[in-house]
Amino acid sequence: MNDSIEKYIRNGKTYYRFQVYTGINPKTGRKTHTRRSGFKTKTAAKKSKLEIQQSVSDGSYWKEKDKSIPTFEECFNEWFSLKENELKGKTLLEKRNNFKKLADIHNIYIDQLTTKDIQRVINKSTTSVHLKNRRLQMTRSILEYALEQGYISKNPTNTIPKFKDHSVKEEKRKCLTESELKHILNDSMKKNIVYSVMIRLLAFSGLRIGEACALKWDDIKCNTVSVNKTVTRNSSGKLTISKPKTIQSIRNVIIDDDTLNILKLLDGEGYIFKGEKHPYMDPQNFSRFIKKNYDINPHMLRHTHASILFKTGVNPKVIQKRLGHSSFETTMNVYTHLFEDDETDNLDKYFNAIKG
Repeated sequence: MNDSIEKYIRNGKTYYRFQVYTGINPKTGRKTHTRRSGFKTKTAAKKSKLEIQQSVSDGSYWKEKDKSIPTFEECFNEWFSLKENELKGKTLLEKRNNFKKLADIHNIYIDQLTTKDIQRVINKSTTSVHLKNRRLQMTRSILEYALEQGYISKNPTNTIPKFKDHSVKEEKRKCLTESELKHILNDSMKKNIVYSVMIRLLAFSGLRIGEACALKWDDIKCNTVSVNKTVTRNSSGKLTISKPKTIQSIRNVIIDDDTLNILKLLDGEGYIFKGEKHPYMDPQNFSRFIKKNYDINPHMLRHTHASILFKTGVNPKVIQKRLGHSSFETTMNVYTHLFEDDETDNLDKYFNAIKG
């Protein structure tokens, strides 16, 4: 990024950002720059940039920096306030929850944090290698912000390698077989009709659980489902309706007659899937039901839908559009394993065709 103001798109919205020279850091003697992002208008970005340039010019920029070095918690709050303009509520909530798990270093001044402090608190916070790496990544971003602000002269996380899982684990299944899906559909109808209808919709449409929970009857015209919103949690953890994950997530999905007729079992007004405390279903309640009864999660139903489409020869570009993936590469990367399973069969068909 150069010193000009740049426009960028995030979650379908336009924002502005800039990088600006902030003079020589009196502590390190190095030339410094700072970045700002998340501005909703170019005018707001330009105003902020001019204010920083003025403070650098009159010498007040580094004087203000020297007045107080923030604690790790205070630095997180500064960093988080910038991210609130860019990220969706669910992602922000995840970052807040990860930050809470690092409580042992919250009150340490940012320039006194050491590599050992960070490794120790992350190791203590969880046994999950995945969560350790998520927390390391977040801490690295916070300290990168601190570096840009002149609070520190180097980022102590840069020497921390990615956490690795050395245990041998059985690979989790991503998809259901057709017989397993049939059993779950039949059995769930006896246990809970509403959840059974949801299972059917996810398995035969490929919708995300949040997208399905947000559906209204007005979103269905004949056999076409209009996906234009999703149920998610905001940064405070409260259930809310928001725009879908990406622009590509806003789409029309065709469903079969049987699925449409099964949906009509819940015929009513407003939201199709009603909630206990909200006018729409809480995705977590559905997840708990299928986890408890069938040891699966909502995304397995989405994967099952995609796998059947692939195996029946549907064009991958059509599958990408149906799933609402932002790129064709995403679709192919997620479902590469399906092609690996069929590699031998496809080669045999090729060899037989050549033999005539």
